[in-house]
Amino acid sequence: MKSMQKLHNINYHGKVPLLVREIRSRMMDGTYQPGQRLPTRNELAQHYGFSSLTIQRAMTKLTEYGFIEASGRSGSFVASSLPHLTRYAVLFPHNHQDHWWSHLYNVIERECSALEDENSSFFFVSGYDTLAGRNDYDKLIDDVVNERVAGLIFASSPQALLNTPILDTPNLPRVAFMSTPIKDSVASITTNPDDFINHALDYLETNNRKKPAIIFHSEIEESEWLSVQKKITSRGMTFPQCWIQGARLDKTMWAEHITRLLFAPSNKEQPDSIIVADDNLVEAVGYGLQAENKSVPEEVMVVAHANFPWPTPSPVPAQRFGIDIRDFLKTAVNLISKQRNGEKIASQTYLTIKDEKVMEGKPKNKGVVQ
Repeated sequence: MKSMQKLHNINYHGKVPLLVREIRSRMMDGTYQPGQRLPTRNELAQHYGFSSLTIQRAMTKLTEYGFIEASGRSGSFVASSLPHLTRYAVLFPHNHQDHWWSHLYNVIERECSALEDENSSFFFVSGYDTLAGRNDYDKLIDDVVNERVAGLIFASSPQALLNTPILDTPNLPRVAFMSTPIKDSVASITTNPDDFINHALDYLETNNRKKPAIIFHSEIEESEWLSVQKKITSRGMTFPQCWIQGARLDKTMWAEHITRLLFAPSNKEQPDSIIVADDNLVEAVGYGLQAENKSVPEEVMVVAHANFPWPTPSPVPAQRFGIDIRDFLKTAVNLISKQRNGEKIASQTYLTIKDEKVMEGKPKNKGVVQ
């Protein structure tokens, strides 16, 4: 432990923050082990040369931060689950009540609850790129400064946080579900961009469907849908360009309208299947098929993206392919642990696309996320 003289020669803007940092560092370097009884207030006061009031204030702060557990007359003990090793922040750029984020937020929240134990706990920060999320963001900054976070898990690319303490603070493990890395300090978890489409087309081919339509979210890049078009036509499938459509995730009713137009009785040629590439659109597409009195899967086969094990509701039968959110979270925690231990990790880690049959062996919901 640092000597009293050496400690007093350091200025960290006040005695209490200085002492908090000093005692916390002893926990982080292993001098004080989880569950170990700490020296008494008097012993700490004698060692550091501070007043008993300063010691008490520092200990109160450490208790608030989750580093200390008080046990009455038995004394104070190092927390059994130290926050810098077990507490993970999950970040969403928009408010979790926004329609296109609410489902993913609910899925991740449920899976985080299933994974929580003495070695891991999760808390959520939403709306960090809006004024609505300012309080959450400020609290996270405080947690980062006070080393109360094991790592950050971003539900999407944290592009909006470039040049902020959230991405610039050194030695803070970070992972993000994003296709393109934006910074060396943020590891990427993603899927092969072709996997979902290939699974969907393989399934349709197996079921002798040769005329698929596809609906993406409206922000898809032209290069992406041109690549999809090429994959479909290379299989000898019928695919007029007008059968590839996009709908806004905050206005999913347009997906219903698009579906009705694709399957309107006046169309001389209609798709025999439809691929829904975003799980937020599945319900609206199903309503569109019902409105046009289409029999599913006899007349029209539906293949849809899903975030397992909690797929979005669908009013019609649909074959689902997607990622297992629990696998994503386990992968994120594993990568954060490796970063914290100084191990070198790949800039990108790929998740495998799964289908409902693969998920049957895992704990699943009895219904769907509403």
